Amino acid sequence: LDKIEILTFTDTNPLVITGNEDSIVSSTFRVRNIGTTSLTFSDLSYDLAQLDLSDNSRAVTLSFSETPSTINPGEESIVTITADIENNININTYGGILTVKHGTAQDTFDLQIKVRPEVCKDGPVGDSLSIDVNDPDDGDDFAPGDIINADVTVNNDGDDRFDVVVEAFLYNADEDEKIEDIELDSIRIDDGDEDDFEFDIDIPFDSGISDGDEYILFIKAYDDGNEDEQCAEEDIDINIERENND
Repeated sequence: LDKIEILTFTDTNPLVITGNEDSIVSSTFRVRNIGTTSLTFSDLSYDLAQLDLSDNSRAVTLSFSETPSTINPGEESIVTITADIENNININTYGGILTVKHGTAQDTFDLQIKVRPEVCKDGPVGDSLSIDVNDPDDGDDFAPGDIINADVTVNNDGDDRFDVVVEAFLYNADEDEKIEDIELDSIRIDDGDEDDFEFDIDIPFDSGISDGDEYILFIKAYDDGNEDEQCAEEDIDINIERENND
């Protein structure tokens, strides 16, 4: 009996990999052999037919590696997915249902590759800083002329104190365009401590708002002068639509 099971991720609980355009990012998932025969994986074990990985001009290329490459009944293999994101690809979320196959055995899960503009200049680095976005929430509604009152908490989970700078920008993903940005003065946060940052971002009337476009508020927190060593980022999807009488 050949039978496999994907752990943690399902068709409704996706594995999300986030990366900037022109970058290579990786993540992992686990496969358990719940059959009675040993399984050996190869690149042919991954069916990408249900994945949308292209913007018609540029694409995300996936590769897979397994550790170990052979799993016996009752054992697990860790599969590393590497996504090579082409430069200048449209900012979007790519992916779909990935099928892992071995002979007649197969299981599926939802794989999402989120391509984002550069936020941290070297991508998220370090493990000391983290961001909790208190306001706004995903899906909050705004209109041109509104002010986004943002409130974020930056946590220092490391062993050193940092002079933390918070930057944020509002982004139109469909047009690949920054609308507004802001940089706050640094605040010293001791190890094991946290601090709140509040800021306002105006949504201008002349920002080219189009109903149906995707708008994202990107936020990053980094150690002043050492962004290449400690930088965390978060993003919030918001809705911006003109009122009917506008």
